[in-house]
Amino acid sequence: MNSEFLLNENKKLPVYVVDSEISIQKPCDRRNGGSFPAQLTLCLEGEGTFIDADNKKHNLERGDIFIIRADAPHYYYPVSTCWKTFTIQFSGNEINNIMDYAGLNDTSVICPRNVQFFEKLYTYMYYIHKVLYDVKQEQYKHIITSPIIYDLLFRLGKLYNTKHSFPEFDSKAEKLAPAIKRMFNDFGENLSPDILAEETGLSKLSFERLFKEVVHISPMMFLRNIRMFYAQHELLRNKAISIEQLARNAGFTNTSYFCKLFKEKFGETPKVYQETHQLEELVGISSILGL
Repeated sequence: MNSEFLLNENKKLPVYVVDSEISIQKPCDRRNGGSFPAQLTLCLEGEGTFIDADNKKHNLERGDIFIIRADAPHYYYPVSTCWKTFTIQFSGNEINNIMDYAGLNDTSVICPRNVQFFEKLYTYMYYIHKVLYDVKQEQYKHIITSPIIYDLLFRLGKLYNTKHSFPEFDSKAEKLAPAIKRMFNDFGENLSPDILAEETGLSKLSFERLFKEVVHISPMMFLRNIRMFYAQHELLRNKAISIEQLARNAGFTNTSYFCKLFKEKFGETPKVYQETHQLEELVGISSILGL
């Protein structure tokens, strides 16, 4: 699979991150709508005002959040001299369904006023920000950030709906979440389609069909990509590791097969790749693996 194809396929993900920015916020008047991606904004410092799609006014301060669907009318502007915000823009082929099932409206304002929650949310968002700006391979960025923003939207949806009845999570994308999480957390284990299907409560056949429909590649190909990214990083992080040990750590029982797949993906054998590349080329890839 070449880089251009992988990048195009990534943009068919249920949700993926478009951009992120930490900035001194200026007035933004989109009361007539327009063409722009969905966004999540966290207030870092100062105060501002947000006018939602129903023309309701919200006074915002540090730790408050507003979430906007793509093209939804809204208006926000600073009240204090310096209103610093952290914004992540996102899109995806299931984004409206995901936001529906998360209980998020065209514009949603959340004011938790809780220091611990603010710090945790900031950590999530900064993690995404670092991936976008540190990962040099453009085609990897969406794969890395997709499950993070996906999880974050549902967490914020739960918080937003604390005082309301919360809708059932029955979207196609939500069904796959436990299996995707298992793949990222336990890629070194012997994960079969049957094991991954059990995580979702679906039969193996239904799971594979749904995964291909939503993610546009098979679950085992998705898992293989995660393993390859790990091996690519670990080769350069740990120059002393043997190829046999690396293959086992990445979830492969056959070293020759691992080397064959590695060369197909990166154009070089693991040994040659280790000798001719530096870790600095892959800054940020470790975030997918928590290294």
